[in-house]
Amino acid sequence: MNVENGIEYLKILHNIFGELGITFWLVFGTCLGLHRDGALIYYDEDIDIGIWPQNDYTSLFKCLEKNFVTPEYICTNNIMCMIKVGDYYRTDNSIDPYLDIIPFYEKDGNNWFIRDVWGDNVMGMKFPKVFFDSFDQICFEGLMFNIPANTDAYLDYFYGDWRTARIKKQDSINKFEVYCEV
Repeated sequence: MNVENGIEYLKILHNIFGELGITFWLVFGTCLGLHRDGALIYYDEDIDIGIWPQNDYTSLFKCLEKNFVTPEYICTNNIMCMIKVGDYYRTDNSIDPYLDIIPFYEKDGNNWFIRDVWGDNVMGMKFPKVFFDSFDQICFEGLMFNIPANTDAYLDYFYGDWRTARIKKQDSINKFEVYCEV
């Protein structure tokens, strides 16, 4: 990704979510880079943001459109799976990152889950509730960002060995539980 633009995007998102009063946190590669390296990972292609489900996404969509481009969204059974902003079909990671804004839903008393649609399949990923019942914070570019509580354990859960930076993206060796919804 173009890291300078990624930094600017994070600052804009921080303002948008703050103005709308929406709790958000950094997840996946965005959380990994800031926690491990204190920087965005240049070979990552997106900015990953977690949010709680919203009753109405209209204000968020308007703010995203005003600052970026018209957001696309993926829903199944009237449940928001993901909001995507930007050109996520491109193959050149040196250009602007795209944004993944991912609602986290309560699955049961012990887990949060996210939904994603891959092809014709609705997939989900479960995460222990302890990572999102409260948040740690990280300062980046003079702004405070929420990250999952007990960040090291969260990254262990999602990536396994995350402490060593890799030159290229590793294949999908993530340890999280993926399941199909019926």
